[in-house]
Amino acid sequence: MPQFYKFIDFKTEYKYSDIIWDGLLPKMTDEYYRIYVLKNVGKHFNKDIIMSYFRWLVAMAEYLTANDYSRGIIIIVDYLETNLVEYVKILDFAEVRQALTLIFDGYAMSIKSVHLVTSSKIVETIIEFVKPILSTKLSQRIQIHKDLNSLHQVVQRDLLPEELGGNERSIVKLHKDWVEVLSSKEFQEYYNEMKTASTNEKYRLTNKLNEEYMGIAGTFKTLNID
Repeated sequence: MPQFYKFIDFKTEYKYSDIIWDGLLPKMTDEYYRIYVLKNVGKHFNKDIIMSYFRWLVAMAEYLTANDYSRGIIIIVDYLETNLVEYVKILDFAEVRQALTLIFDGYAMSIKSVHLVTSSKIVETIIEFVKPILSTKLSQRIQIHKDLNSLHQVVQRDLLPEELGGNERSIVKLHKDWVEVLSSKEFQEYYNEMKTASTNEKYRLTNKLNEEYMGIAGTFKTLNID
């Protein structure tokens, strides 16, 4: 999936920081989970926004893998101020599937729960859209909240940014801080090094037939031969 690793200068080329604000919150929950918050305030979208966002998200996953030691991730997506009808129109199932597979499986992200905050019924369409991509366990961890009061019943409120009723700094400021982190020389050098990582094929096991085992290659827990 090399398209998700294309170099982006997040300070100049990531053009959607005015409608999509997100970031990992600095403090973990009392149970040592990290909270990821995304607030979408867009009214109109184009297809470029999805790919750019996924490239941004992969970079953040790379940073998290290298630097964080939480038990897992709590995802909060605030759709209260966005136009979900327009958003759904530009979703590409194949693209979303590849990106989520890379994030959840490739980076082995342990997702504690997913919270979608919106009063729009269109969110049900989004859930049906992504459910085939997700495991049954993760699908069952998705919760819909019609308002922030509902969210506060299940997520530690004091850790949330002020836009979500918490005591943490603004999600806009938090997002800008993450742009600085992911654009830093230190992280970009590390990220570019990780992009060059590959398997060493000389260590790959070959399926050479072994006469001792009747010429059958492979590993067997049980082998019945009539």
